Amino acid sequence: DALLRRAHVLAVKNKFIDEIINFIRGNIDPEIVRIEMVNIEDESRFYVHSNMFDESIDITKYGEGVQRIFEIALLFGYCQNGILCIDEFESAIHAGLLKEFSRFVQQLAERFNVQVFLSTHSKECIDAFIDNEYKNEEITGYTLKEKKDGTIECKYVDGLRLESLIESIN
Repeated sequence: DALLRRAHVLAVKNKFIDEIINFIRGNIDPEIVRIEMVNIEDESRFYVHSNMFDESIDITKYGEGVQRIFEIALLFGYCQNGILCIDEFESAIHAGLLKEFSRFVQQLAERFNVQVFLSTHSKECIDAFIDNEYKNEEITGYTLKEKKDGTIECKYVDGLRLESLIESIN
């Protein structure tokens, strides 16, 4: 929570919050106006202002996908000139949104000079990064496989090779 509060403060201070809201508005809910952090009884909560409701509502009412996208995007400004590790990138995010969100993540990584390490078991997630066609030459993939003797083998695949493998053998 403290990390997200600091990330939110930076996003507001640097006017980056508008880009996050624009992505959510353009890809998930066009009625969202803004998302603000409010303090209720010494607890920070994110509240969503939407044209659909008379009052702002807690972001948790929107479901995990919106929360996850909002939180991941916030962290890019906070991690500027550093790294961001994301476990199970596609978790809670609708498969139909993965392509656009993967592109947004790549653009944020470039803008804030953040090296992103993400894990996934999802073919749809890997496809999204290739199919969004955003600088595939800058993507790097690794696969871990247990060999018969119990050791783990790591294989490297550059983005263009990954693209070729997906196109040729899926």
